[in-house]
Amino acid sequence: MKRLAEEFLASWFERDGRKPLMVRGARQVGKSTLVRLFAEKRGLNLIEVNLERYPGLSSEFAAMDVKRIVREIDLGLGLGNALDQNTILFIDEIQVVPKAIQCLRYFYEELPDLPVIAAGSLLEFALKDESFSMPVGRIEYCWIGPMTFFETLEATGKTNLIGYFNDHDISNPVSEAVHGQMISLLRDYFLTGGMPEAVLAFSGNANRSRVAEILNQIIQTYRDDFAKYSKQIQFPKLQLVFDAMARITGQKIKYVNISRDYKSGDLEKALNLLHMAQVITKVFRSSANIPFNASISVKRYKPFILDLGLLSHLAGIRKLQKERLLNIDPATKGVLAEQFACQHLIYLEGFSNRPEGFYWFREGVNRNAEVDFLIRHEQYIIPAEIKAGTGGALKSLQQFCYLKNCRLAVRFDLNPPSIQKVRAIIWINNRSEEVFFTLISLPLYLIEKTHDYLVKIVPQLDM
Repeated sequence: MKRLAEEFLASWFERDGRKPLMVRGARQVGKSTLVRLFAEKRGLNLIEVNLERYPGLSSEFAAMDVKRIVREIDLGLGLGNALDQNTILFIDEIQVVPKAIQCLRYFYEELPDLPVIAAGSLLEFALKDESFSMPVGRIEYCWIGPMTFFETLEATGKTNLIGYFNDHDISNPVSEAVHGQMISLLRDYFLTGGMPEAVLAFSGNANRSRVAEILNQIIQTYRDDFAKYSKQIQFPKLQLVFDAMARITGQKIKYVNISRDYKSGDLEKALNLLHMAQVITKVFRSSANIPFNASISVKRYKPFILDLGLLSHLAGIRKLQKERLLNIDPATKGVLAEQFACQHLIYLEGFSNRPEGFYWFREGVNRNAEVDFLIRHEQYIIPAEIKAGTGGALKSLQQFCYLKNCRLAVRFDLNPPSIQKVRAIIWINNRSEEVFFTLISLPLYLIEKTHDYLVKIVPQLDM
């Protein structure tokens, strides 16, 4: 998806009336690298100002005089009036100087021809105690997360496998050799995750101990950031919630499962702050009605951490060999599969809006029904079930399709791709009912290509 993010940056750069762009994402997901690669590929001059390294600029930003800021950057970095429309001014670690965030609106109003990109982590932490908010309507956003599974394939030189699936048709069987190789590589991802530094270490020599060291360093960096950008009273709650993700990921939120020593409201505030900073993703319960966002319950959600490798490390799964993943507790495998699905599905709709996730739940007299994720495709809401193995019932999908008059569902598991017509008899409201729908079954490793398959399949169906 970094390639798609680069395409988003390209469309922003070429747009008339371009606004300053804020690249948002958690620490160490590759925000700065994305901007540098974009500038390099476009042949643009990149002027990078890291506010952690140039704290003296804080007084210039406080003055809110952007022409003076540009002059100081030119003089201070010895650029000689190098800032022009063929140059990108990149303000990195902008959370260090919150006033710089407010200044972005004046770049848009007073220097509209100068392309400006900013990036930062934990912006909400920095802004929480400031007297201003984001300059709404004067900046644009690009939201990015860890590397996807296919991006790690590219980083590890598996371009032949990428090409194999680029134009794959679901009606064509995947060879057993390719499917087996992809499942093996998927298990690598379950342990390594998509944090760029961890992927780079693994691609170099596949050294798991080195990957574990890097993941541990990233986790410690997050904890240090919590201390740096939050009040002392907030820090223990933030750290408590972050560490609790090892056991509450993918579970319906119950604050008592995090700690009995703090009030639920205090833990909720900490979790909300981590969610806003993209360290944690909330997958909200939805009634799956249109308009979609109006049908969610903001108090009912399942939290997920930003990266599968970090989850595996926090949970101690880093100590396992890849082959032993097959023998761990089924519930744990299910959580890992759902975490993998979450961090891919929330970016299916692009990068200009905050990544979002939704699930469906129906309380029944004898049995509840729950669909793991809801996918939006064009005007349709499509239910998606996540399975960590090759088997599993479809009862919740069947109920959803009947109650919502849905004609298409998706299942992600470890089976090869397939498509089938489903006819089932279900028991609902104390009577038996018949339900029909088309089921697309995709292996977990193809989850980021979901929309590619839907684009080909949906027009052929009577939706």
